[in-house]
Amino acid sequence: MATGGSRIKMMGWMVGCGLIGAGAALLMAPQSGKRTRRDLRFFGKRVLNRSAAIGMDVRHSVDNLIDEVADKLQEGTQRSFEMASKAGRDVSGAVKSSRSYIRNGVEKLKHAS
Repeated sequence: MATGGSRIKMMGWMVGCGLIGAGAALLMAPQSGKRTRRDLRFFGKRVLNRSAAIGMDVRHSVDNLIDEVADKLQEGTQRSFEMASKAGRDVSGAVKSSRSYIRNGVEKLKHAS
């Protein structure tokens, strides 16, 4: 498996070779320089427009994902709050029952003595 440094080096070689190949293709092009420049400008604009569209799609997808995560967190927070409130009510009821039971026991002990 290649390390990070060797991957960067390999990418550098690939880009360099690509530029050399592109330069050679331009020098040997069967059309005029003016037409080649026009074609390159058109190709560049097309790539730029496609990149912008892809960027907008990615941004839209990320925004949707953030909204979904926020909604899930809100639901989870609300559900946790409801569960904690119910648990609090249950504990409060248990404490009240225990107090009542203890008071009854104390009263029975007072009457028994």
